[in-house]
Amino acid sequence: AFTLTSEREITQKEKKTDGASTSLWDSFVYNLLEGSLAISDKSDVKNVKDEKVSVNSKLLAKMINESKQQIKTTEHNYEKIIANYMQEVSKKDELTVDERKKLIKEVAGFADELSSDLRRQLLGTTFKSKNINLKSMSNFVADLSNETILETLKDVNERKLEVPATILNLLEKFSDLKKDKKEGEPELDKVSYDMLKENVSELLFEDRQTEFTPEIYQSSLDKFVKSDTFSELTEKYNKEYEEFMYSFKDEYIDQNYINALIQILKAETDVNESLKLLNILFENSQFFIETGQYELAAMIWSFFSSLKKDEKTDKECKEFVTSKLNVVKELRITDELIAGLKQWGKEKFEYIKKIILIFQDISIRPLLKELSREENANYRKLYINIILEMDKQVGQELIKHLNNDKWYFVRNMIVLLRRLKCADSIEAIKKCYNNPNNNVKLEVVKTLLEFDERESITLLKEGISSDDKDFSHQCILLAGAYQVTALTPLLLSMFNKTRSVFFETDLKDKKILIKSLGEMGDERVIPLFKKILTSSSYFTQSRLKELKLEVFKSLYRFEKKEIAELIEIGLKTKDDEILKLCKQLQ
Repeated sequence: AFTLTSEREITQKEKKTDGASTSLWDSFVYNLLEGSLAISDKSDVKNVKDEKVSVNSKLLAKMINESKQQIKTTEHNYEKIIANYMQEVSKKDELTVDERKKLIKEVAGFADELSSDLRRQLLGTTFKSKNINLKSMSNFVADLSNETILETLKDVNERKLEVPATILNLLEKFSDLKKDKKEGEPELDKVSYDMLKENVSELLFEDRQTEFTPEIYQSSLDKFVKSDTFSELTEKYNKEYEEFMYSFKDEYIDQNYINALIQILKAETDVNESLKLLNILFENSQFFIETGQYELAAMIWSFFSSLKKDEKTDKECKEFVTSKLNVVKELRITDELIAGLKQWGKEKFEYIKKIILIFQDISIRPLLKELSREENANYRKLYINIILEMDKQVGQELIKHLNNDKWYFVRNMIVLLRRLKCADSIEAIKKCYNNPNNNVKLEVVKTLLEFDERESITLLKEGISSDDKDFSHQCILLAGAYQVTALTPLLLSMFNKTRSVFFETDLKDKKILIKSLGEMGDERVIPLFKKILTSSSYFTQSRLKELKLEVFKSLYRFEKKEIAELIEIGLKTKDDEILKLCKQLQ
């Protein structure tokens, strides 16, 4: 339909008849040659009349390349022209999907065939437009050749054009796709909207700040921060401002960053992508431990642990997690964590404990080693608290240390075995009663009582009768704490045998016996308590009052009907302390 009359001239006869072509591409070409392309947002597109025009885009580009001086249009006009055309293509309801794709393909082919200068001018300005429909643009970019895309990206970079991030991402996306395309694979003639998103790892893990922060935006922010308005607002909304500023801190950013990766992994269905993200998490976990960011390291390893236990986790991912656990075991991670405990103490104790518990099978030995040589009682408590939250399986490792030369370490092992309820350690613990230290013996008796072993009463009775007053007192109180009523007669006889003199030691003996008998809650002690409350001959009045107070303090385990007479005796007294205790017992 176009006639080449000379190397510098293209013409077409326009017939003034009814009817119009529905081809936007034809309309675009015709108006381009006529110099009448619309440059306003709402102008009418001039249609080719009557005769359908079919123009080869390569031929048109060739002719324009040879006679580019004929095109009297500015860079600004180019942007408006292409933007309007792409919008028209998107809005045409009567066009089918295939027709729309064909029109866009024509423009892309036309752009590919233009000379470098014209193509640079056309695409550089076109991509600056913020009004172009993203879906149409995605199809347009998909139809451009790799050479054109790369050249355009280079031009955008050299001229520092402020191209919208979405368009620039599209260009880079299709550049990567085409560059990686293997021979024999189909051409990219259709791209779904989901494919337009940037690769998640690229978006999150590479510094892309400049793409999303144009210079004009950054400049405006700088001006605002330096203004008086900014100071006034930060004072007025101080709490909100502090929260906002906190969002810039490394720990806040890192926490959200790790949480984002974990959430993406939970939703990821591609195994290869999952493995990439898992590896990034692992590398970060090592860094966080080295830099003392234990909360984040704990977050990562807790997630790894859950993946390993979850039946729905892909086999490849489970194998990856297992391999990384083995790597960590070889790195002696517990030594670093123990060093962290000493450096940070209670401040980061919970997070360090969480990590150690995940690796408890490799942590128990170095933790026990450190516990055995640690002289600071506060640090020993921290280590014990961690071990107490481990599984029973660590009991076998604890048993190995029951023959240690340090009595306090052996005592700690018995305490841990008892509180972890390691019943299979009983026989080994019994042997520790031969330890010369009474503190170890007391823990042995307490453990046997806890596990309801027969030997416990025999050993407890032996301890109560010990010549060592302190050890005897501890065993008496232990009998009361565990309510060993089988020993009630023994304790009653000891009370009656205690000297009724004015010595302080005798008073202490009697108070301990009263306390233990009261703890038992055995009604057989009621007569003794009544005798004490009605007595006036045991000691001087002040010491007798101490015994009476101890009796009333020890009555809370009894039924009210059992102690009603004792309370009545107390209410008749004029002593304020006794009256107060009796009222509480009523």
